[in-house]
Amino acid sequence: MTESERYMSILRSAMRVLGMQHRELAKKLGWNPSYLSRLFNGVIDLKVDHLPQLVKGVGLEMQEFLRLAYPESALPLSRAADSLRGVFPHVAPSQVMQMSDSAPTPEVKRTITISEDELEKKIEEKLESAVRKALLNVLSGRG
Repeated sequence: MTESERYMSILRSAMRVLGMQHRELAKKLGWNPSYLSRLFNGVIDLKVDHLPQLVKGVGLEMQEFLRLAYPESALPLSRAADSLRGVFPHVAPSQVMQMSDSAPTPEVKRTITISEDELEKKIEEKLESAVRKALLNVLSGRG
């Protein structure tokens, strides 16, 4: 599955959980419904510029969407990410192992196989939880 297909799968699941139809999203965005249908059916590729618009149209913030797409990892930060913490202070504290410069960088590779149905179920569960949490925040005056 490509990254674009994964993003569209997350958006599709979000729309299903939130009870939103393609026509409704197309109207919100001012887009042609047939364009949106071709996009969701993989006939045309997702443009990077369109992702934030789609995410906002579904009712999510880009940061929320990215957390759904890339849940926090238990893996350590790469040396590059660790080096950028000073430039981007919101990057998580360093989890990079302290090593001498002569030591090789350890590579951590993990392959997880999950079916598309399992992925959609997990995404739906995460979305339901996020929506529930957001609604509770709004209702309690914190959102």
